[in-house]
Amino acid sequence: APELRRIGAPVADDLGDEVVSGHGEHPLPRPTDVLARQLLDTEYSNQFLIRGIWHADAYGTISAGPKAQKTWDCLDLAVGVAAGTNWLGRFQIDRQGPVVFYSGEGGDRNMTRRLTAVFNGKGIDPNGPVAEHVHFHTRAPRLTDQQHLDTIRYNAETIRPALIILDPLY
Repeated sequence: APELRRIGAPVADDLGDEVVSGHGEHPLPRPTDVLARQLLDTEYSNQFLIRGIWHADAYGTISAGPKAQKTWDCLDLAVGVAAGTNWLGRFQIDRQGPVVFYSGEGGDRNMTRRLTAVFNGKGIDPNGPVAEHVHFHTRAPRLTDQQHLDTIRYNAETIRPALIILDPLY
């Protein structure tokens, strides 16, 4: 039977020389050094951000066609997480905490109108303490701009949000 080896272990060619994949100054990243058994034997937290839908430590997207209320859904999620209530009036939020929301959809006036409607629809005072936990940026970051990425990192490290929303992500 062939011998199993750890992922990421050096690979030898037919002559016994080690082969390292890469291209010039930018080598390809090595795969994670872990066996399937190790992954299967690892116990992970089962904490949800949105109960039964979205794990607290996961990345995710809300996607749909144009004019399908994605921004409204994201605003409802942001307020629900900040308040620790629900999303869309139905799905329980399990991890309450601050939210950082970057939006390129409609500017200050439009977002103010939408936020007010979401707060009021959830029965939450838009002038109350929950509004202090939604950090809103009415300009979407450019993910190819290092300064914008540094701002995202800074906000993530200093605010320690339960959720970061980028709307839109294109």
